[in-house]
Amino acid sequence: MDVQLWGDFNNNKPKKLTTPSHANFISWIKHEMPEIEIIQIGVHAYQSINDENFVQIKTYLKHIGKQITDIEILLGNMVGVLEKLPKNQDVYITLDVDVLSSF
Repeated sequence: MDVQLWGDFNNNKPKKLTTPSHANFISWIKHEMPEIEIIQIGVHAYQSINDENFVQIKTYLKHIGKQITDIEILLGNMVGVLEKLPKNQDVYITLDVDVLSSF
């Protein structure tokens, strides 16, 4: 997901983002440009999180944007997937190289 889900949380966000890296760059994008809408498609392999931060992390992921899981796609729920995509606006698409591990 490239979202920082580690460290201490406060007000449903990481207290402090660690140095920008391949593992947290989406968090940094949202931090620097809070108005941007982010949709992550094909998300898989969520990292484990401790129970004490679960609610805050779940809220933080909603703040980051929308996540469409690989399971949603594999189950063929394309109507649900399409409903989450923006309508009548420009979209910038990036492809995370991690997708290559699926082939």
